[in-house]
Amino acid sequence: MALVSGLLAASFIGVQAPASAESIPVPEPVTAALASFPTDPQGAVTAWAAWAASSPMTYVRKGKRPKTRSNCKIDSAGVADCNDFAQVIGRGNRNMGMKKISEIITAGNRQYFRDPPLKRWTRTRTASNPNPITGVADRVGFDPWLPWTDQAPGISTQVLENGTLEIRAQNPAPAEGEAARTIVRIAANGLQATLLEYDERDRPSATTRIIWETVPSIRIPKAR
Repeated sequence: MALVSGLLAASFIGVQAPASAESIPVPEPVTAALASFPTDPQGAVTAWAAWAASSPMTYVRKGKRPKTRSNCKIDSAGVADCNDFAQVIGRGNRNMGMKKISEIITAGNRQYFRDPPLKRWTRTRTASNPNPITGVADRVGFDPWLPWTDQAPGISTQVLENGTLEIRAQNPAPAEGEAARTIVRIAANGLQATLLEYDERDRPSATTRIIWETVPSIRIPKAR
């Protein structure tokens, strides 16, 4: 394990909880597991991921090419509400900024969506898993939180000077549109995490920032 400068850690981790966030308690076994990261990173993250995936959270995922943003929240029942935005280019190649393109609520094997300006919801079978822990492998091509399970090459771990846990890995078989390599950072208290994705040219392609906090119950809409 290596320690890197606190200046570097503070400059890009982006996992500090905002002052207004109402954190949720982290079970003692998970806290103990995170403390074992320097000697057993796989075991530590396995315990943390099991808790994190089933706990309420909010997250923002920003894509670079094309420019997109998803603002999501997941309640304690596992119901997710995501608002998706995309950069709109108008006539004459004019940048119209980020516009909301859809809202999707996922509850078990059902999804409910509506596209602005429509107000009515349409129900369909779940097409994707919005959970940033359990659903990321389908999008990225491997599990960046637990790259050992996919035998990903280039795995390295370290503890940053501020206590943040870091895992770097390469995609074992990247397909078009998937990340070629990833970096994940988990705050020492387990309540914030960041996933950084890089493309085949090693350019930043997407960033997901997650905070585990209380989330009001999400109402399942009436849909046709």
